[in-house]
Amino acid sequence: MQRFRDTELSEEELCLLMGEFVIAAQQGNHQAQGWPNTAYGTTKIGVTVLSRIQAHILTKTRAADGILLNACCPGWVRTDMAGCKALKSPEEGAQDSSLSGTSS
Repeated sequence: MQRFRDTELSEEELCLLMGEFVIAAQQGNHQAQGWPNTAYGTTKIGVTVLSRIQAHILTKTRAADGILLNACCPGWVRTDMAGCKALKSPEEGAQDSSLSGTSS
């Protein structure tokens, strides 16, 4: 959804947006409203956007402290949740090659 890409999105607005998804999913019409058919994926993008928002806030309020907020995805890692067919070991997931620093 395009609204997640809004660089001026506040934490409060993100919470409202995520609440919209919850309500739509409870009503069973989330896909008709343009939401994905996965609560996991939707919450994952919510956490990623929250990281971007927090990085932006840190840049504005504590720039002199040199804080870098990182958000990364370890990929499909063999865990109780992903199962034994996942491609990466937990150790490989911890050495994530797509690690990217986020700052505004």
